[in-house]
Amino acid sequence: MEPIEVLSMLGFPARLVGRMPVVARYLCGPPKALKLTDKYALARYGPTIIYRPWLRLDILELQQIERLINDDSNDNEVLQFRQAQLASGGMNTVVGSLLAAACATMLTLDSLSNVNLTVRALFTISLMLSLMSVYFTLVQLRELSGPASPSTLRDWLWSGHYRPREPKRKDTEWGAWLRERRKESSLTANILLQAPFELLSIAISLFMGGVAAYLGLAMRDSVTLGTGPHPNNEDALIAFVVCTAFTLLVYGQALGQKDTERVRSEEARAAL
Repeated sequence: MEPIEVLSMLGFPARLVGRMPVVARYLCGPPKALKLTDKYALARYGPTIIYRPWLRLDILELQQIERLINDDSNDNEVLQFRQAQLASGGMNTVVGSLLAAACATMLTLDSLSNVNLTVRALFTISLMLSLMSVYFTLVQLRELSGPASPSTLRDWLWSGHYRPREPKRKDTEWGAWLRERRKESSLTANILLQAPFELLSIAISLFMGGVAAYLGLAMRDSVTLGTGPHPNNEDALIAFVVCTAFTLLVYGQALGQKDTERVRSEEARAAL
């Protein structure tokens, strides 16, 4: 196991937290998408993939990158991949900055000192992760500014190792099938590309958890959040839970349904 995979294993619980807002996607998606029986995953990592669930979060991206660095794509697709990453980095900095501003605002609330310190800790960690997401995005953009040509970008996405692919041609002299080599995508490069988004996802989940904990503890301790003779914290908590849960359920279910349609289309295309 490589050192980068060990770090990925340690960060696996945090990455799961970042996916909590769209948990409905994994509950409503196709069952086969939740199984570690992917053909590519088994070909790359062997049967041990079943006992390494942290890799399931990177398998799809690793497969896409491997397709880019081998002869399955042209130079235009490689350059489009680079442009997509640069555009995604720009949006990541905007969202991270907005989230950091929201966390800083929540930390200035006077009533925050009247609830448990866990709430302040959640907002503080969310603020730190959002700022780190912006910083890592800048580092990522500097890394991607170097490999400008398709060949250098392919080398940056390559781990430097080969793995055998399925035999395609036969040695007429010896009568044996020759196994061609295939470049292996870099797990390190993929983590560098995905880290800003992963940090931002975790920060958003912690921010939502902080707001929920803030309203819940304020209701329990009857902390006055506004004006008037009664706190009415129950109404604020109910409104937050209903609106947030409904929004996340609708969007998560839509993502899961789209995964189902994608699998159905792939099966239909394979049957042609």
